[in-house]
Amino acid sequence: MTHCNLVRCTLVAVCLLCLPVHTLFSQQSNTQELSKKISQLFSQGKYSEALPVLAALERQLPNNAALMQNKALAYLNLGRYQESIAAANRTIALDKNNAAAYYIRGMTYMQLRQHEAALPDIERFIKAFPKDPGAYQNAATTLVFLGKYKQALENINKCIALNPQYASGYSTRIAIKQQLGETDIEADLLMVAKLMQNDYNALFDLRQYYLRSRKLAKAREMTQELIRLRPKEMLNVLMLGIIEFTMDNVQASINALSAVIQSDSTNAKAFAYRGLALTSAKKYRDAVQDCSTFFRLSPTDVTLTLTDNIMERKSGTANQGISMPPFKQMYAIRAAARHQLKDPDWYLDARKALLLGETPKYIAGLIDTSTINDEEILFNTSSSNIFRPRQWYFPEQKQFYPRDSTNLGRVPIEGSILRKGFDSLVVSVYKNTMLLQRLTQALSYDTSSTAPFRLEAQIQAEKAHYRIDIRLVRKTSATDTLLTRIDSLVCGDAYYISGQSNVVFGTEYQAANREYMRTFTISDNTTFWSLPPTRENTVGNVLAEELIKTSSVPIMLFNGGIGGVSIEQHLPSDRFLDKNTLYGQRFAFLQAAQVRQRLKGIIWYQGEANIGQGYTEKFDSLYRAWKQDFPSVQKIYIVQIRPSGCGQSTQDQLRDQQRQFTTRYPNVETLAASAPIPAHDGCHYGNAGYIALGKQLSALLARDLYRSADTIGISSPRLLKAAWTNAARNEIALTFASNDALVCGADTSIGGKIRTLAQDGFLLDAKPTPAVSVRSEKNMVWVKFPTSQRAKTMSYIPEQCYAASSDASCVVYEGPWITTTRGVGALTFANVTIDSP
Repeated sequence: MTHCNLVRCTLVAVCLLCLPVHTLFSQQSNTQELSKKISQLFSQGKYSEALPVLAALERQLPNNAALMQNKALAYLNLGRYQESIAAANRTIALDKNNAAAYYIRGMTYMQLRQHEAALPDIERFIKAFPKDPGAYQNAATTLVFLGKYKQALENINKCIALNPQYASGYSTRIAIKQQLGETDIEADLLMVAKLMQNDYNALFDLRQYYLRSRKLAKAREMTQELIRLRPKEMLNVLMLGIIEFTMDNVQASINALSAVIQSDSTNAKAFAYRGLALTSAKKYRDAVQDCSTFFRLSPTDVTLTLTDNIMERKSGTANQGISMPPFKQMYAIRAAARHQLKDPDWYLDARKALLLGETPKYIAGLIDTSTINDEEILFNTSSSNIFRPRQWYFPEQKQFYPRDSTNLGRVPIEGSILRKGFDSLVVSVYKNTMLLQRLTQALSYDTSSTAPFRLEAQIQAEKAHYRIDIRLVRKTSATDTLLTRIDSLVCGDAYYISGQSNVVFGTEYQAANREYMRTFTISDNTTFWSLPPTRENTVGNVLAEELIKTSSVPIMLFNGGIGGVSIEQHLPSDRFLDKNTLYGQRFAFLQAAQVRQRLKGIIWYQGEANIGQGYTEKFDSLYRAWKQDFPSVQKIYIVQIRPSGCGQSTQDQLRDQQRQFTTRYPNVETLAASAPIPAHDGCHYGNAGYIALGKQLSALLARDLYRSADTIGISSPRLLKAAWTNAARNEIALTFASNDALVCGADTSIGGKIRTLAQDGFLLDAKPTPAVSVRSEKNMVWVKFPTSQRAKTMSYIPEQCYAASSDASCVVYEGPWITTTRGVGALTFANVTIDSP
């Protein structure tokens, strides 16, 4: 059998033994010839060619049990499992003591993952042939899938006792021991490696065990063997470099990592680990270069600066157990290297590491000092050696300020002058190029020759850029000293958008009024502020673009979504503000951006990664946290997910819970991610779909937060009640909350078939039930059925797929839909009680 890497995948392979072909005796020479030919074809593995011969022989020997057994075996090897079971059943009917037929049937059940049915057949074979090691292995495999690990261990021990040279038996025993939580697997791993000499997978498993056991010298030895077997496999060379670094063999680590980089100049991991090694070797300039290359190869948008496990999944870097160093560590390492080079920008890297959750103690240890503290890291000295601005109370290039009730953004300016001889500090505020405000503070030096200052500038919420110049003045001099000039400050409204992939995907979207859009992100720039798009994020960019048109003020939109994550991963942890959680990190970023307490709204688009059960309770926790931590939020907008091929089960139940959020919470509105949002591929939208969704969301925000008069048909119609219209119970009236007339979507071709709302759109008692007609008038929809129905509940839109036979592939539901005249889809509902007429 083919070796299965059991340590890595913890799955047990089925041992498909090639049972001997029974000799088929006959007085006829033709029968003997056919029997001989079958034996030859089986020995060559030509099962397809054997089937016609078996059929010819069966016509001569219609009730021969041995022939039927071989037919079952041929079907098994060809993967035609139902036919194999039928042939095995026929064999057993002809000869109830045919142990091989039971075994073939048992192995077929294993292939079909019907392990409860497989086990009795395999055990019957063992009873007849108690010396067959492969049978015990298959029994052990079946018991593993049934969760009976102790019995599985007993069987695999018998397998190994019968054949100590059976490598697959040791592999299976390793997997079983791991299921039992046992760690004494080294001896078995060594046996597999010994019996399968120069087998890459066996050595790989042994290396991984040594890594987990922190037996680094042995792990290095196995890695060197893997490199010998596959010298062009750079992942092993990379692992060697990491092991050497962990063992403090710094130069050997640098050599190995340099070989990886020479082979692949885009390997971000290799640059990251070589940067660590170069810092340890005190080659600081080279270390800074490698760290910078790492950041260039791994763009550090905020959605990637997460806890390690999420980062690994997002960037696909978990191959062979080689982790990408966390961004917070890489910023700390570069900060230490820059500090040694007396580069004043080391503070910027230290601040990024601190914001991502690194500790001041770790950073202090890297730069070999015990004096650094949390407050000192927040200082930025890159602008001048004359003064030290205080972060986060100091403006940065392109910074956004949320407006207050007076339509102003407050810009605190705080720091210290570090050199004597200056009399005052002057702050000049410019709107575009026009001077608007001039602030002055007299300087008073303390005993350490430091003069602290604090001023507050004000900027208007409008489509304008502001500039701040900070100067020092001496009475005895005709000239002053320009300390810093900060450009492109804006003031407006801030929003938080979050969820999973559909809230962050899309292609790069160049929005109109982009110069008045802002986002807060960690990148390799010298500021935390940038103009979208920092990556694709089409929904957010369209939303910001539309809101700027509506409000005539700049918009800051912070996107905290990430693909594939569940609502549980978005919840706050017991360790409040833990930056190693999604919630804690997002909280920290919004706090650092000085918008946490002035967010105007939240948009949430998530659900595909969850099942319906318990979703409301989990959202309750998230909602309560938002209410406490973002007190200024006026409205929360939920996007109801649509049927999706990449979602979990019970999507219809989850959608129904999202439908009810509008009435469950006083400041929540749910929008359906359905028709006519185009370009859906069964999982995600194309850019046209994200643009349409962004425009639908912006219409709701414009109405609720900016008093837009455009209100008709922009909300998703929400079901109020379903009721039978007559005693015959063949028609249901659906009443929706909507200020616009409803439209029943036209027939459409999806998946090679014509789909209609009447035939495909409704379910009674959770079962697809075709109707004969669907009609609408104002806010009502009537669904008529061909016969009287006894159903108690009704659903609109199937969970995921169009109704089909059980053996048909899923075609994700794509319409027709119920919409407003503006094309906004009605919220789907599931299992709603049908009222009496």
